[in-house]
Amino acid sequence: MFGTGTGNPTAGFLKFGTNPSGPFVSFFNNLAPSSPGSWLNWLFMLALLGAGVGLMLGIGMRISSIGATLLLLSMWTAVAPWATYVDKSGATVASSNPLLDEHMIYSATLMLLMFAMAGRYWGLGRWWESRTPSWLN
Repeated sequence: MFGTGTGNPTAGFLKFGTNPSGPFVSFFNNLAPSSPGSWLNWLFMLALLGAGVGLMLGIGMRISSIGATLLLLSMWTAVAPWATYVDKSGATVASSNPLLDEHMIYSATLMLLMFAMAGRYWGLGRWWESRTPSWLN
């Protein structure tokens, strides 16, 4: 099924998606939840949902962009594209460019959307801001 075969995609990534030669492999492998109902699985999935909804609707762009960037940077650390490893066939595998992989490009794009205030122009951000209570301004 998903990830480890138990409907647990968070554990699947933390156990099998991490770079086996990365400096934090034992940390991420130990974080892997043993059951789909664990707190870490719920936290990760809710964080992804919150960031995705906020970015798609253009509301809460700052918190969504920063949260999604933190998630992407933690995934980049788990994948450790700068560390080489030996695959099953015995070949040494390395990233072609460890700094410009998809995690970094997505993070930079999210920061650009946040600083450009894209939610106000391409989403519901302006409407959302007009509904903010005056005591929060």
